Amino acid sequence: YSMRFFLVAILFLLFDLEIA
Repeated sequence: YSMRFFLVAILFLLFDLEIA
């Protein structure tokens, strides 16, 4: 499968950590 989903998931996690 494409890596785009994986990159988006990592970005989402990083944003969640920064906001917390």
